[in-house]
Amino acid sequence: MKYWFMQAERKAFPIEKMAKVFNVSVSGYYAYAKRKPSLREEKKRELVSQIKTIHQKRRALYGSLRVYAKLKELGNFCSRKRVARLMKENGIAAKMRKNWKRTTKAGRRKASENLLKQDFIAESPNKK
Repeated sequence: MKYWFMQAERKAFPIEKMAKVFNVSVSGYYAYAKRKPSLREEKKRELVSQIKTIHQKRRALYGSLRVYAKLKELGNFCSRKRVARLMKENGIAAKMRKNWKRTTKAGRRKASENLLKQDFIAESPNKK
């Protein structure tokens, strides 16, 4: 975990100082940097790219449940919770449709009378 942060911040801070702060060896960091991604990490990246493709094809309306079902259809078996976690980590979220709501009820009520007749100046409080 510390190596990942060091990798992300290597342009802002010297590696030697970060290694000292995190109490890790510099050689350990460089071994991490040269190491190939694990099989699980590669599968995770592939799964994220598939999730993004499905999400974009469906106009960003699919959430984790529908994306999971589509992945299952395509033969990519993983858990629904993993799909939800990967979507959250990568900022992939479904657009929520807003329900239409009628805000007025035309014809049922009459407008109130204009008692002030646009005269808003009062001689004293509570006179209008």
